[in-house]
Amino acid sequence: MGLFTAASCSFWACDDDDDWGKVDGAAPVVNLTTEHVKSAVGRTFAITGNIEDNDGISTIKLYCPDLYLNKTIDIIDIYDEPKKSYSLNYSFPISKEEKGDNFQLTVTVTDICGQEVSKTVLLTMDGDFELPSFTSAPSEEVTIIMKSRTSYNLNITVSDDQGLDYITVQIPGHEDLGETKTIQCNGGKKFEYSEKILFPNVETSYQLLLSVVDKEGKKTEKKSNIVISSKVPDYPNLWLADVATSAELNADIFGVPEYVGHAYDADGNPIPFTYEARYYNQKAGTKVKFLGQKNDFSPVCYGVDAADTNLLSDDEETMKDIVLNEAGVYYKLTFNIKNYELQTETYPVSEAIAAFRTDLYGQDAFDVWGDGGSWLYKFTLGYLSGGPADVISFAQDSNNPNLFYLEEPLTFDAENNTRHDSDKDIYTTNFMIHNFHPGGWWDVVCYKPSKNDDPEFWPWWGNNSQLTTDGWHEWPGYSGTPNDWCKVPLAPSQFGDYKLIFDAHLERAKLVPVK
Repeated sequence: MGLFTAASCSFWACDDDDDWGKVDGAAPVVNLTTEHVKSAVGRTFAITGNIEDNDGISTIKLYCPDLYLNKTIDIIDIYDEPKKSYSLNYSFPISKEEKGDNFQLTVTVTDICGQEVSKTVLLTMDGDFELPSFTSAPSEEVTIIMKSRTSYNLNITVSDDQGLDYITVQIPGHEDLGETKTIQCNGGKKFEYSEKILFPNVETSYQLLLSVVDKEGKKTEKKSNIVISSKVPDYPNLWLADVATSAELNADIFGVPEYVGHAYDADGNPIPFTYEARYYNQKAGTKVKFLGQKNDFSPVCYGVDAADTNLLSDDEETMKDIVLNEAGVYYKLTFNIKNYELQTETYPVSEAIAAFRTDLYGQDAFDVWGDGGSWLYKFTLGYLSGGPADVISFAQDSNNPNLFYLEEPLTFDAENNTRHDSDKDIYTTNFMIHNFHPGGWWDVVCYKPSKNDDPEFWPWWGNNSQLTTDGWHEWPGYSGTPNDWCKVPLAPSQFGDYKLIFDAHLERAKLVPVK
């Protein structure tokens, strides 16, 4: 181990075998990668650069009292000798509780002659680590039905945690948008753009190319295939929207709009062009529409005819909302998008079947060990991210025993109720809907999503006959074993407080922002 024994550069003795003499007596040369580091609370920043000294580097000190950073890198202690060249790469975490906006950090390099050089690094909490995102954009496939004036209302909403620069729109082969169109976003964190695009009445397809770029130059791209057709397609499914704007369609994590599948004949076969939607109507006057795409009201949207509410209409200028006037009942809406017929009927909550005994909800209602004596555990539904300690109970609606709400909002951010995939740099939710047992017996009554990343159904997956109901049904539109966990991707722009609503009769759930 070396020991400093000389006051000048004429001689340096580490031990009997190690002698280093003066080369030029010049001060160290410190070239930092940057003298302004942008980071954020809860993240780790790095000070990097290259240091040169012909006499030999002795120590490198990094000092910032406001961050409780006081680190000395003793080169001789590490390498048993001074170094003439050193690549600095020192990382330091910023506390999640840090309140400051900017800090002065000093890097001091000392060589074996005692020569010192200091550089000051400005550390600010405005780092940009996330890609900009499309919070509202066209689906991967958009079908536009030809009319006397064939058009498409393009609606885009983009966001970024630090600030947006611009978006681009291009439709190769289109008369007006064949070349890239650039729209400035003026540095805001959210930007909305709308444009009505006219298309020739020719059956063909186009590629819609979108991109958004933030102030740091990070880019996110999105593509959509636009199909111009003279015939109404038999869509695999449609969507029921009970909100009024595109922003509301895209504000949820899942569940809005609601998946609508085909109606089925007596033999269990889907009826072409005919769909069946079921919906619990809590209050009179609810307005709904049917959509051909999940993210927008354009280009395919069905309301009712202005002159006859028993007929559908897809004329965006004259159609009206479908109004559900009976409160506290389930609606069954059957409609055909080729002949525009619409049939509406209702049935009471008392006829709505659920997989488990909703009348026992909240009671000590099941025999845990099957021995007739362990009726000790209160039956609830709960949220799960890791184990029993993470459960949040559901409250049961007073008017509809099939309807449940989380008693507390769920907060989604980088630290709460998400899992981070560092390889893909994305966050996901992680839960299912289940009974609660303090020992971890989750599967007595359990609802799991039909798709991990985009749940359309929440089918029942339970195993306790004490709590199940006879004559249980299975809604058309989903078959197969449900996935174990809801793992919907979350962009940082979606972080916030949400409420979870679950309907055990419809086996549907939605996770929407707390207003």
